Amino acid sequence: MPVTFPRGMPPFNLRSGTIKLERMVVGNPLRGGQVERVEVGEPRWTVSYTSVPLTRAQTRAAEAWWESLAGGVRTFFAVPPGGAFPAAYPKGFAGLTRAGGGAFDGTSRLNAFGATNDLLTFGTTGFSLPAGFVLAAGDYIGLSYQGRVSLHRIIEAQTASGAGQITQIQVTPFVRPALFPAGNLVTVTVANPAFEAVVTPDSWDCETQIDFSTASFSAIQRGY
Repeated sequence: MPVTFPRGMPPFNLRSGTIKLERMVVGNPLRGGQVERVEVGEPRWTVSYTSVPLTRAQTRAAEAWWESLAGGVRTFFAVPPGGAFPAAYPKGFAGLTRAGGGAFDGTSRLNAFGATNDLLTFGTTGFSLPAGFVLAAGDYIGLSYQGRVSLHRIIEAQTASGAGQITQIQVTPFVRPALFPAGNLVTVTVANPAFEAVVTPDSWDCETQIDFSTASFSAIQRGY
């Protein structure tokens, strides 16, 4: 079957990886030693991955995945290393139920923003989280709407109410309402949250050895 893009993560387990939010900040030195700083562009996630040792067959599959992206012409959904699930639920959500009833699959809907677009409310009636669901500082959430996705990191921990709602939890980077509107239209996910990424050309490194190989590469968030 034809491959659909953006495609998923590469077909190998990770040994290590890094993720960083790159910000476009410029500084203007002032008298008295002060520096005035201004953010002049949207922040972008950058990521790097290194595989576990791969067999020959696994190496070939990994190389085929890389080549399918045509040096960054095509994109993939990048999941943060070590951030597939919240820290309190490292193995997923088996056995958890929504406060309003029904099995919890890791998704909800975005209900409202705070004034600065970085305070999010989700888990309202019909899209509730499990009662007492824990989101820790450093956990990731993903947003998806009309084919667009974005990744955000939680700044301060919060526990869902008995009704399964998270109220004004702070995240970074801020959400762009023009792309991800409030009003229960946008899907919020805490299971394998991702951003759409473009691989860095020539970053692929795969040393072929007699028995096993290790693959690594880097990528950056695609802009919308």
